[in-house]
Order: sequence, then C-alpha cells, then structure tokens
Amino acid sequence: MTMPVVFSKEHDLVIYGGTSAAIAAAVQVKKMGGSVIIIEPTNRIGGLTTGGLGQTDIGNKQVIGGISRDFYRDVKKWYARPEAWTAMPQPEGNFKGDGQTITEATEETQWSFEPSAALGIYQAWV
Repeated sequence: MTMPVVFSKEHDLVIYGGTSAAIAAAVQVKKMGGSVIIIEPTNRIGGLTTGGLGQTDIGNKQVIGGISRDFYRDVKKWYARPEAWTAMPQPEGNFKGDGQTITEATEETQWSFEPSAALGIYQAWV
C-alpha cells in the first residue's frame, strides 16, 4: 500500500508529471517568485527529452524563445565542457554540424543533445 504524500506547506503550483513542459512551467513560476513542486511518479524527469528524443525537426529556429531557448543555450554550454565528451574527442573550435547541431559559428545554442545531457540540465534547473 502506498502512503499518501503530506506537504508541510502550501505551494502556488503543484504539477503532476515531470515532463519538459512541467520543468518549463516550474522554472517560470520560480522566475515569477512563486513556489512550485513537481510530483514525478517515476525515477526520471524530462519525459521524451531525457528519454531519447535528442533531435527533432525544428524548422525556423529563430522562433524558439523563452525557457525553450534557455534549454538549448544550456545544451551548448554542456558540450563546451571537456568532461561532456566521453564517446569521442571534443571537436576543436565550434562544433558545427548539419543544421541540427549548431547552424552558425556564432550561434548561442545547440539543437542536438544526448538524453544524459538533457537530464543533467534539467536536474541543475530543479
């Protein structure tokens, strides 16, 4: 039998499910000065983003803003760290691929990522 969860205080927002949308909502509530709690029934937050969907057809990347763009900025920062490169050597200079990674040399974001990178970013956020 599962015991009920008892909260010791009230929160402005309680979110059931730790998907990317839940993480984004929680971050926004905190930015606005509110209190939030996420209830995730599994042992992994992030939904599809941390479960294996590390590349999507984005189309016009210029329309992505807000917390979503913050995530892709953090992806680029993640891969700027030498310790992030465990399966292959870190490329010299700016890692630029086929448009699904970094499309311009001065771009502040990176669009493809490993699930472990997304999980690390979300864990740092929460």
